[in-house]
Amino acid sequence: MVRVPTARRPAARRNVAPVSPPSNGAVLINPILRHMDLSTKIRSLRTKESTKKQYLSKATIFKKWVDLNHPYLMETVADLPWISNVNDHPEILEDFFGHICQKRTDDDSYYDPPRFQSYHHVNGYKSAILDLYRQSKVKPNDDIDDMLMETMAGYKRLVAELKQNGEMSMKEGKSPLSFEGYRFIAKTAISQPRDFMLGSFAWIFLLLCWNLMARCNSVGGIMYDHIGWEQDAMYVVFPTHKGDQEGDNSNPKHVYANPNNPEICPILALAVYIWTIGYRRDDSRRTLFGERKDAESRFSSWLRNALGENSNDLLVMGILIVEIGTHSFRKGIASFLACLTGGPTAIAIYLRAGWSLGAVQSRYIVESGNGDQLCGRAATGNCTMNTSFAVLPPHFDQSNGNILTVEEWEGILPGYRSFYPVTFRKVCPFLLASIVYHMDWLKDNFPIDHPLFISRLWTSGILERLKSSVHTGNVSNPVTKLCATGVPEYVQLSHDIYSVRNRVAELEVNLGGKIDELPEKLKSTMLDNFQVNGAVPITFNQVQGMLNDLKNTLTTALSTAVANQHNSNASNHLTNNSDVQCTLWTWKGRLHPVPEGFRFPKCTTKAVWDLWWDGLPVERIKPLRHLKSFDLSRADGNNMSKARKVLKALTGELTDEDVSALSISDRDNLFQDRYLQLFRKMYPDQSEDHHDRRRIGDLTYMTVYDLMSSSMNN
Repeated sequence: MVRVPTARRPAARRNVAPVSPPSNGAVLINPILRHMDLSTKIRSLRTKESTKKQYLSKATIFKKWVDLNHPYLMETVADLPWISNVNDHPEILEDFFGHICQKRTDDDSYYDPPRFQSYHHVNGYKSAILDLYRQSKVKPNDDIDDMLMETMAGYKRLVAELKQNGEMSMKEGKSPLSFEGYRFIAKTAISQPRDFMLGSFAWIFLLLCWNLMARCNSVGGIMYDHIGWEQDAMYVVFPTHKGDQEGDNSNPKHVYANPNNPEICPILALAVYIWTIGYRRDDSRRTLFGERKDAESRFSSWLRNALGENSNDLLVMGILIVEIGTHSFRKGIASFLACLTGGPTAIAIYLRAGWSLGAVQSRYIVESGNGDQLCGRAATGNCTMNTSFAVLPPHFDQSNGNILTVEEWEGILPGYRSFYPVTFRKVCPFLLASIVYHMDWLKDNFPIDHPLFISRLWTSGILERLKSSVHTGNVSNPVTKLCATGVPEYVQLSHDIYSVRNRVAELEVNLGGKIDELPEKLKSTMLDNFQVNGAVPITFNQVQGMLNDLKNTLTTALSTAVANQHNSNASNHLTNNSDVQCTLWTWKGRLHPVPEGFRFPKCTTKAVWDLWWDGLPVERIKPLRHLKSFDLSRADGNNMSKARKVLKALTGELTDEDVSALSISDRDNLFQDRYLQLFRKMYPDQSEDHHDRRRIGDLTYMTVYDLMSSSMNN
């Protein structure tokens, strides 16, 4: 029996009355059809672009194979697509799957004995072929449907048998990353020897991949609008992801601080990233990492290089770099949480990862915040069997108002009002508190020329002012009243028992000390009340106590005076822009405004702009525009010359006195306008969106100088 190719019948369309063209020759659009283009675009969103590319690649392979082995099927009959001919020959599809499931050598021959591809690899071709039918508007007949279903079901069992017999690897894709390996890679990002901007980006990116249990693609698309703060945790919302294309389950994912292990603390990593990246244009898209594809590519490239440079160290940990990829973080955190004693349930882990639970999820299981909070707190690496599991993030007491004014925020974080959304502004105080709390750790673990140390936040002196205002603690803080969330009951009980034990130990020490001091106190009391001829003798301890009181009084007064002067200098720097008192250093027989060995910073254009007009007040170094060539080495002198030319291109007709007289906010606005004008002048054919995709705000002044030179030569 000859089968007749079945083509999908086109949908019946509404009869449309013909529309006569206007007499003036203008094009007249039928009002009934004016929305068809938009509707077509909406229909095309059913499948993501990345999936379409994968389908197209596999469909092309299938088409070439048919053309090579069964060319007669490529002939079209009665204007029907060639794929309709396959309906008459389902055995052709069986032959193709027998071909595609086997691995081949470099000369395209099959292995003997055969080696088989993974199930997901072969199943991808099934999806691509069905999509080819759909795109060609041809319906596969029942024989084709049955053959595909039976083939894939049988192949799944074949793969299971091969794994059982040891003839096929147990794992498909990349291996999960262990917690030890995750921590090592995080330390690698911190100690990035060059390109500190890339290191800061990689640090927060990999920590978010781990803590959010998210795909690299999802993390790369995070926007500032998706980030907020709730109680003691930051949260991130993914409007859509691979497992939820329609956004039906876009619940917040909680991210917690880990002040006990700063190298894997996502709050600290985000704070460092925010204060080291370049400026963001007010009208640009509020993406955290720039364009999604660019962020994925940057992180993947960095990870590949980092693994290659540390392959021996990772091998000692039992990690093969060929088995590690960007997806290893997602697999690793899922395995890590599932193995924790007293950790989150499997359902909570599945929901956080966005894995489907079938119809059960929508009918019977509703995601609650407590389960995700426990997942988020455990993902930070705090021990679930210790009271430190309930650690609070570094934070300020904001019960009496904000810790900083809006003007001060704008001074240390340009764009605070105009660029960052309200939800993210709630996160900023906790980011700032984390920087303040970890100041000493940052100095000890970051390279001395890290861009954080020349940021306006660090050089303004505001960190020292806020140092005494930072709070933390376990379970709860009695001053700020902040309580830990996502903590199991047994941790609270453990904390209470630990507190009682400490109080008993303190009581024992105090009682023992009181008993030991009793004879001496009895002696002192008798001497203090013993008089000779009406005179009261003064003991040595009394004289020593008076001297100590005098010393404490003087120390307190001096500390208060120094703190007031320091706060005054920091306030002047953020408001009035007046030069603080600067120090002169003597070396090589002359006075210099910088210490010997000072390196001219290699930083973003915005950072050198701030240093050019403000200097480094904390280190009492005057604005860098006052430096001379003999104050620097030859290489640093060349960098200063490049910076001077770039900044001159930005200031244009304005003099140094004109710019230095501006307030910080006005100077930031001037930089943003002139910087964009400079790129418009160099690249008149490129749009502002294109400049944002290039992340021109992150470019160093050396790169901008090279671009200026190249533009002038062209």
